[in-house]
Amino acid sequence: MTHAVRSGILSNMADDPWKRFRDRQMSNKKDLSLTRQRAAASGAIDSGDEALTTADLERMIEESEQQMDQLNAIYNQFLANADKRPPIEQRKRLGKVIEQLIAAPKANSQIRFKCNNTVNRFQTLCERWDKMLRAIENGTTLRRKQQSD
Repeated sequence: MTHAVRSGILSNMADDPWKRFRDRQMSNKKDLSLTRQRAAASGAIDSGDEALTTADLERMIEESEQQMDQLNAIYNQFLANADKRPPIEQRKRLGKVIEQLIAAPKANSQIRFKCNNTVNRFQTLCERWDKMLRAIENGTTLRRKQQSD
């Protein structure tokens, strides 16, 4: 091989890793853009250029905490046989709010911490509720019979 051929091969080999790196970064940016577009189309995040503000996120976190408390009380009433059906619709609505919290970009670590705690609490409560429903279906948990006075 001549020197010119060898230097041409080496220069092509040196360019390839960087070209692949740039191509990979561009495809990641495109994937991220597509993911954001899909999330915006589904209503998970705002479709505008402006993301949720810190105040909006804090308000969403507080509201979801209140909804979790209310939903937990309703599940407890269901367990005590005060309600005939579990609150499936309320749980779905709260799940959508939690998905929005997960998808929203967090501005600082304080918001990220609060959001993660809220999401973890919701997941823990969901596991508890599912376990409770399975126990009722299996007959291992006896629900109190309502007294007809």
